[in-house]
Amino acid sequence: MRKILYTSKHGSGWTTNNIHIPQAARVFMAEYPPLVKHIENGGKIEDEDLKENESGEWISIIKSPIIQQMVDEMQKRWPGIEVNTSSANHLSVKEVADHYPVMIEEYDGRETVYECDEVYV
Repeated sequence: MRKILYTSKHGSGWTTNNIHIPQAARVFMAEYPPLVKHIENGGKIEDEDLKENESGEWISIIKSPIIQQMVDEMQKRWPGIEVNTSSANHLSVKEVADHYPVMIEEYDGRETVYECDEVYV
C-alpha cells in the first residue's frame, strides 16, 4: 500500500496548490515518508507565519522542523523550487493500492484522493 498526504480541511491544497512545480516534486510531497509517519503518529504541524520582505512580497515562515526538512530536501533535488506548504497543519494520510495511479482533486482547498482503477474511453 502507498500512503498519500492530502489536505483534509478547507484552506489550501497540499499538492493541488503546487501545480507550478514538477510532477516528480508533487509526488515527493504527497508521499514524503517522514511526514506520513509524523501525521500517522498523531504529530501536529504548527501554522506558518507570513512576513513581508523588502520588495513587498509576502513569504511564509515555516515553523515545523519536519516541513522544513522536506522543503530542504526538495530544494536540493530541484534547485530554485518554491513550495507552498501553508496547508501542512491540515494534512491527513490515505492508503491506496500500490499498482493504481491516484488523482487528487481540490474544492476550496479540501483535497480528495481517488484511486484510478478503471479506464474510461
